[in-house]
Amino acid sequence: AEPSDDIAGLRAQHQAPVTCWPTLDKLGGVSGERKFCAVIEGHVLYGLLEDPASAAELVAAMTHPQCVSQIFCRVSPGQKGDLVQLVREHVGEGGTVMAIGDGANDVPAIRKAAVGVGIFGLEGYQAATVADYAVTEFQHIWRLLFMHGRLSYRRNAHFILVFFYKNYVFTICQLWFSLLSMISGQTVFEDSYLVLFNAPLTTTLPFFAALLDLDVSPDDSDLSADLLNEEMPKLHEDGLRNRSFTYPLAVGWLLCGTAHSLVVFLLVMSWYWAGAGVVYPNGKIGGLWDMSFNLFTVIIYVICAQVLLVTVQWNVLVHLAFFVGTLLAYALFVIAYNFFFLNSPYYGMAEQIFTGSIGLWAVQLLIIIACVAPAAAVTAWRGNKWPTRSQRLLREVQVARDRRYQGAKRNFVSRLSAALFGHAFAQTTVLARTQEF
Repeated sequence: AEPSDDIAGLRAQHQAPVTCWPTLDKLGGVSGERKFCAVIEGHVLYGLLEDPASAAELVAAMTHPQCVSQIFCRVSPGQKGDLVQLVREHVGEGGTVMAIGDGANDVPAIRKAAVGVGIFGLEGYQAATVADYAVTEFQHIWRLLFMHGRLSYRRNAHFILVFFYKNYVFTICQLWFSLLSMISGQTVFEDSYLVLFNAPLTTTLPFFAALLDLDVSPDDSDLSADLLNEEMPKLHEDGLRNRSFTYPLAVGWLLCGTAHSLVVFLLVMSWYWAGAGVVYPNGKIGGLWDMSFNLFTVIIYVICAQVLLVTVQWNVLVHLAFFVGTLLAYALFVIAYNFFFLNSPYYGMAEQIFTGSIGLWAVQLLIIIACVAPAAAVTAWRGNKWPTRSQRLLREVQVARDRRYQGAKRNFVSRLSAALFGHAFAQTTVLARTQEF
């Protein structure tokens, strides 16, 4: 039963609220490694929360090194919210307070917490309605805290940095052409291609790669329970210290975009400066807009390659986003644009996609390798030199997977040898392979 809100009556029954909790005055008596738990009833909280000195003493007890937990029983909904507010004021910006509830009496606490989690239960949907996150069972909170929370931060940081990178590569190429054309005001890309670059052509792959990327999964069968419970919470350190979205990382992506745009622009321009540009069947030699079209195409290829490089898990939707959402969509757009806009400077460019010369395709492949290979080498070197917690955990998972694969392979050899040559030869083969392994 919830206590009454008649504060005056409760004060009359319990004079001097601080003396109702003798543990506050005896914290110094707890010595050694002995742990204790603070149990506080709701009628005591009325005086403790109103008096600043008593509230400070309450916080001191809750944050005592030997206090392992605090239990507040028979408290009103308003007291729950006041407790959450007290803890938030104490931790300040150095921590995050989360409140979990399943009923209407938990609504004040959920509202005042930095993160509120509501549970759909027999007491109704009030808590889940006002919460930031809603789960159906209490056991799902572990995945919410130690999996989805970390992945949400990591995926958002990944998407924002990649989004800045791809727009920077595309924009800086126009700067290089502006310098080359003596700031004449001539654009290097056609207007329709400028509009469609950011929305459908180069957003589908980064979106799905960031939305579904997964480095460490608690459902991995090769991840032991002890390793999961010990290492998985430690992966949150990157989010707590904001290591995945920092100014050095943003500057690094911008420098990478600058280098890629410069390599793409110079190599494409060098291909045309050398006189080896596109030659059409009617003898016409490609000019500015042919160079512009190839520059646009190579930029899309390089951006996709870089996004795939930093993506840990290439699942089915990532493959579909790359082949269908980017490559096929771009080819269909070029064909449709070539069919409907006859007076466009890009008219006839569809031939370059399907009937282009081998030399042109080789140059495009060379540009992609020249851009992505150094980035891949730096990523591999940094992962070996300063591996993150997730990378170290992935290596341990890979070692366990390799051992399981070796064991499955030995069992397969044993069964195959027994079927072909008899049981005795199979046992000899397995013994020899075991000693070798």
